[in-house]
Amino acid sequence: MASARLVLALFGLALPLPGCGETSASDSGATGSPSVDCANPVLDPATGYEACDDGLVHRPMAVGCELPTSVPACDIDMRGGTCAESIECLDGPNGFCLDDPSVLEGCGCVYSCATDADCGDNQVCACSGITGDVPRCVSATCKTDADCGEGLCGLSSTSTGCGSQTIALACLDQNSDCRQGSCDLVQECFGDEINRVPSCLPIDGVWSCHDDACGGNCG
Repeated sequence: MASARLVLALFGLALPLPGCGETSASDSGATGSPSVDCANPVLDPATGYEACDDGLVHRPMAVGCELPTSVPACDIDMRGGTCAESIECLDGPNGFCLDDPSVLEGCGCVYSCATDADCGDNQVCACSGITGDVPRCVSATCKTDADCGEGLCGLSSTSTGCGSQTIALACLDQNSDCRQGSCDLVQECFGDEINRVPSCLPIDGVWSCHDDACGGNCG
């Protein structure tokens, strides 16, 4: 399991977005090159991720993930969906029936992984301390810090008010537009004057200021 401090750091990264629709890139950026230092790092050896004291989480090393032996049955009668128990998930190895942010509607099959080799191109296997109940393959343009020269292979975990979750890894270096918390203030969205700071997210593999507050709604 992830250390308590790493889990708290990840919660800090889970940026709630108000809608499910398309989001727009902010016209506002960040000033100067972002730091690639990691102050007071806390490494979680079970996941291979390290938390910095500003909330940034990066991946200094790849580790094998522990697969759960079982997960509780999913209440398909209440939640709806396509499965009730993991024994029904036979389209690939390590199938689990879950109701979690990766499943759009109710109970559904999630196919897990144990190592990066179980995932496709431009993906890594993120352990359950990062992704929730089971390890899974997530989008990645870097696998560890070693792929980023003097930079860091940073982790982004975002969720919407509609329940979906996106996890991605990308190199954070001095050519990046921003680092968590470094984006400039934005004051207008659809004509409303709202003071907020855009999120720093890996967009097409590049850490950029992203004004997710202007997303569409669920309906």
